[in-house]
Amino acid sequence: MTHDYDDELLKEVDDDVVKLRNAPSRPRSGWGIPALVVAILLGVVVGIVLAASQTPSESVMPTIEPTATAASEQETARRMSELEAHIAANPTDTEARMEFAELVWSIGNLGMANEQCDKVLEINPNHAEAWFLKGLYLWVQEEKDCVRIEEVWTKYMENDPGGDHIRVLSHLDQCKLILEQESATDQTVP
Repeated sequence: MTHDYDDELLKEVDDDVVKLRNAPSRPRSGWGIPALVVAILLGVVVGIVLAASQTPSESVMPTIEPTATAASEQETARRMSELEAHIAANPTDTEARMEFAELVWSIGNLGMANEQCDKVLEINPNHAEAWFLKGLYLWVQEEKDCVRIEEVWTKYMENDPGGDHIRVLSHLDQCKLILEQESATDQTVP
């Protein structure tokens, strides 16, 4: 990983360290506290420089930011128009509805994606992908309804028995912790 440090500040720190190393030897009692103060200040300066130069780490949570790039916006809009026309002519085509839901999710319209999932589940209540996306929609809400999230993602796992459920199980574990915290808070509040 490459860092862009403030070269002048690092040179000053290096110069101060060299000065300390080359300083004449003094009796131990005379240098103890001042040397410690200088070392702490140097450590703070270096820490600030390093912290300022690093980018924040990526979250392990799912990305919910819109993912469409400028280059693909026209293609996304074109495909959405095609799917809307197809769905209008074939309202029970769950795969077209799910593709539409994923596209609107990718541009940040999570509510419309959730509505499409609801329509898919009206047609096919065993549609695993619709249960998954619906659970993800519930998960990203500011006020998490953990009981509902657990119901939805349990339906997803029931309808996709061979799937990779690690991410869902991780979120469900977090929901259990939230529910436990809410339960503990409810018990302590008179």
